[in-house]
Amino acid sequence: MAATLVLVAKQPGPTCKTRLATSLTLLLGEEAAREAATAFALSSLSDLLERLAGECHRRVLLYAPPTEAARDKLAALTDALGVRDAWDLIPVLHQADGRPPMELGEILADAATRCRAPAAPIVIFIGMDCPTLPAVELGNAARVCRQPGCAYICPASDGGYALLGLPADVSPAAAFARVSWSASETCESQVAALARAGCACERGETYGDVDEAEDLRVLAQHLQHLPACHGDSPRVRLLLQGLGLMSSFSSSGKES
Repeated sequence: MAATLVLVAKQPGPTCKTRLATSLTLLLGEEAAREAATAFALSSLSDLLERLAGECHRRVLLYAPPTEAARDKLAALTDALGVRDAWDLIPVLHQADGRPPMELGEILADAATRCRAPAAPIVIFIGMDCPTLPAVELGNAARVCRQPGCAYICPASDGGYALLGLPADVSPAAAFARVSWSASETCESQVAALARAGCACERGETYGDVDEAEDLRVLAQHLQHLPACHGDSPRVRLLLQGLGLMSSFSSSGKES
């Protein structure tokens, strides 16, 4: 049973990664902090789009905001990366005028329904905040989710999660019902929602994501111990080097 990979992304720009920008302000100043946060978003998204372009049966870039302008800019990005044919661009659910703000659970449930393909009914969600998430976890998720009633989750170090795999037989609405978002217990809350939906949940490794300045330092330390030829996150590496958070590497993986 094949899988659909859904990369959930916000168009890189001034309104993206605002927590990161705020936490960098004391170090860099307001304008430079905003530019660095935008640069991280663009670098991380670009690295993931390029590195995962050959993974799973189908790949979807689920983008926000759901505007033509955002679509045009992200289409141009995939063109520049040479992966335009590898990714289907689909907007997040549009919020009707006058309706209360939607929760992330509503957006993800809708996306699971719209992105799930008959030939690839397993849905694997990832975000753009964990640029070093290894492709092997996508394979792990697909393997586990082939079994009816079995989901797969990779926790994030801040209490959220970096990956979620849903089997073909789970109701998307039930899978995301009553999840506590943007909280230290988000991962546990998601596992509980899956249990209520009739899904057992296997856990993968825990990964760090980037929301604040300290997360950049942790990511830099992680990448410092991986050779540059590993091919994991070249643009993020360059950004961190530019910020002075890690040494530069030659193509051989040796410090320069």
